[in-house]
Amino acid sequence: MNCNKQLNFGFEYEAPESFVTSEWQNERRPSVKYLIYRWILSIYFNFVLVFSIYTAAECKQLEFYLIYLTNWNVMLNAITSLFGAILVTFYYKGKISFENEENRMPMSFKIYWLLTTLSAVVSILFSCVYWPLIYTERDKGLNDALTHVGNGIVFLIDILANAHPPRYGHFVYPLSFGVFYCYFFSLPYTLLGGVNRDYNNYIYSVLDWKNDTQNAIIFALSTVAFLVFMHFVLTFLTGTKKFVHKKIKSRRSETNETMSDNQYDNPSFKICKRKKKFIIKISNSEEHARKKMLKLEYLTIEDNHSNFTHFSCVEMKH
Repeated sequence: MNCNKQLNFGFEYEAPESFVTSEWQNERRPSVKYLIYRWILSIYFNFVLVFSIYTAAECKQLEFYLIYLTNWNVMLNAITSLFGAILVTFYYKGKISFENEENRMPMSFKIYWLLTTLSAVVSILFSCVYWPLIYTERDKGLNDALTHVGNGIVFLIDILANAHPPRYGHFVYPLSFGVFYCYFFSLPYTLLGGVNRDYNNYIYSVLDWKNDTQNAIIFALSTVAFLVFMHFVLTFLTGTKKFVHKKIKSRRSETNETMSDNQYDNPSFKICKRKKKFIIKISNSEEHARKKMLKLEYLTIEDNHSNFTHFSCVEMKH
């Protein structure tokens, strides 16, 4: 991907199938394994949402649920994961096709890209910022662990698993999200007399716009800056993942080409793999040899799916 595309604010992309497949698939085609994976993530994030609402209700704090950025993030993650699982399901069933140019990067995929960008950045932000600055002893429990640790860890894993492209220009969306919450929600909510679950005139103590305005401004600016920084870090991680995958794929391709050349240079082979051996004898008969070569290619393909990383070909003695 060139530099201009990396800095693009838009959501056009020449390979939309990357949003419904894994980076580590051999081909960009529907995969039942990736389908199951996406539904597992959806079940997890929606469980976190239901559990957080249940916890708020149990603590008689449900009326304050929607004022906390943590819960905005929990709802965003649930929507994003469910949306992603549905898209992968449609792709797996053949209801989404990219054969025609008119169908390239449909609007649903653009929305999904935006949602995943926000969900990942905000989840990891909370994992880093919440504990040193906001956490109190009364909050300890499973809900706190899931919303402020589990979500960030799961998104890190997902960034390594999915095939989404990197795009630095999308930093404007986490930035806008942070600005909206801090300055267009938290600030007016506080100034208009809104209270938190403890009936203090602020949502978070670090965003006390009435009594500690200077620190509130500093924290809000720092939050927005950290969101942008985290987006750059995650984008770099995504690019690094793709670079590593490209190198691995290139090495496998070179290995297969070498293997293919050796098939025709030698009448017989012994293929040695880690802890497994395939022995294929190829006769000097051209017709028979061709059939055996096809068998050799089949075994090589199967072996690639088995994730073996080393093999060597040596000529067998007649």
